[in-house]
Amino acid sequence: MRTELDGGADRQLLLLIGGLHAVRTKGNRFNPQYESAVYLLADKRPLALTVGTSGGAAWVCQGPTPASCRATNWDINRVSPAPQTAFSLVPPSSQFDGVFFVGATTASPPVQRDAVQEQLIR
Repeated sequence: MRTELDGGADRQLLLLIGGLHAVRTKGNRFNPQYESAVYLLADKRPLALTVGTSGGAAWVCQGPTPASCRATNWDINRVSPAPQTAFSLVPPSSQFDGVFFVGATTASPPVQRDAVQEQLIR
């Protein structure tokens, strides 16, 4: 990422990364030494948005095996009240510059691959 951004003054990148990778500060509840992409690129002044929802469902694995995965009610990123537009530059916390609001989410199970698809992937 840094190499691409250093390639010219007019360079811009749009990165779709998980929320843990977009926080501004060093460390998290799992690892106090963790350095996110946004933290490492702070000198480039990245705009960090978190995804906001109006609730819904997500495909969540609660253990190490596929049997632990299922559609689950998901309120983790609920924004209330819902913003009037898809983008809001009102910081929801000190970690983000704003919210990309997607509305209600629907759980999406993984693709069930058949033998032909497996051959195409290889």
